[in-house]
Amino acid sequence: MNKILTNHSAEYKVEKINDYAEGYAKLNTSCENERSFSIPYILPNEIFEYDKSNKYLTNIKKKSRDRVDHHCKHFFYCGGCLLQHWRLKKYIEWKRNLLALPIKKISPNTNVKDLSIAKLYSRR
Repeated sequence: MNKILTNHSAEYKVEKINDYAEGYAKLNTSCENERSFSIPYILPNEIFEYDKSNKYLTNIKKKSRDRVDHHCKHFFYCGGCLLQHWRLKKYIEWKRNLLALPIKKISPNTNVKDLSIAKLYSRR
């Protein structure tokens, strides 16, 4: 995990999307002490600047190749679909794994089928 310090902010690289649909990054504060945190609207492999004093994302320094334009004008305000800016194929893969990986641990022979995708702007 790379961390580049500035005065009150630092740059971090996102490792993955966690189970809550937020980017997951580790903070290496010392050799013995490792902390992690989650931040919304960030994708894997993106490098972002985070202001520790105000606890908010200030800038995305390097965007993911899987970042796409979001479809909804309420995207950042609503919070209903936190990963609308992620390429659909990656989102489907992540969503399927939320279900499939725990099932495979319990029952390795269980076949988890592909997800059914709802149309944009529709209720599921």
